[in-house]
This record gives sequence, C-alpha cells and structure tokens, in this order.
Amino acid sequence: MSVRMPELDAEILGRRDRIVTALRSIVPGEGAAPFCTPAQLVVALMTKWLLVFEDSRSQTVWLGKGVPRKWLEDGKKILVANVPTRWGRLSFTVVSHLRSGVIQAHVQLPRAIGATSKLRLRVPGNAVLKSVTLNGEPWTNFDVSDETITIPAGIGGSLSITARY
Repeated sequence: MSVRMPELDAEILGRRDRIVTALRSIVPGEGAAPFCTPAQLVVALMTKWLLVFEDSRSQTVWLGKGVPRKWLEDGKKILVANVPTRWGRLSFTVVSHLRSGVIQAHVQLPRAIGATSKLRLRVPGNAVLKSVTLNGEPWTNFDVSDETITIPAGIGGSLSITARY
C-alpha cells in the first residue's frame, strides 16, 4: 500500500510557505497515524525556540537564544520575520561584520511589549562584547558573560542595535 504525501499550506515561524508535509495521513483501515507523527510535529516548534523563545517564568522573549556560533561568522546574516508571540509578532535581522568587530541587528518588536527582550549574540572565537548602541545612543544594559543585550519591557517598535567587539 502506498500513502500519498499531501501538500499543505502552512505557516511556519510566521512565514507562508507551501510545504510537502512529512506527516502521513491516517492509513485506511488502521485508524491511527504512524507512531512518529508527534516527533515530527516538534521540529517546527524546536526551530522557533532556537530563534525566538518565550520564557513565561521570567516574562522574557529571547531572540537568537539557541543560534549556533557558526551562524554569526563574519559575513553571515540571520533573518527572522513575523514570528507570532503572546505579545504580538516580531522580526529581527542580525548581520555579522565580525572581522571589523561589529554585529548589527535590526529588531521590530510590538509597541509597548509587556516582556523584557534579550538578544543573544553568540559569536565564534574569543571575541568579547565591548559596547552597544541602541538607536544610535550608548546602551549599557548588556551582559558580556551571557552574551546578551537586554531591552526592558515597554520598549518596542523598530530598534537598531550595534554591538562592538
């Protein structure tokens, strides 16, 4: 017996895509989905958490918390668009100019977001975060050991962040 893989419209990480689902439809006569269906459903959620993680205990939304260091090598770019969160949709772009000692980020948060936002920049090598500007102004709310830049709750909208190493 062959099972046809249906095409579905799906919204994954806030982006409309046509995907061929890896999930099999219920096999006629068996009355149940294949055993691995729940595991396959987790992939999209885990990918979202790698990029945007909502910590309900601390009312914090993490941006890039699980991003591998390799993704921030010089010349690389991370683009995350329209991700749904409980506070509204958000987007961010991170561009690495690490050879010049700079990483630039543009973050679009919901206006008056009710959560603290933390941008994590896990850079490769031994580069150490030295200074940050937020919308062109010096910003001191960053943690060198955690590799994070913190944006307090209530600050939303379009934010331009420059991290110097």
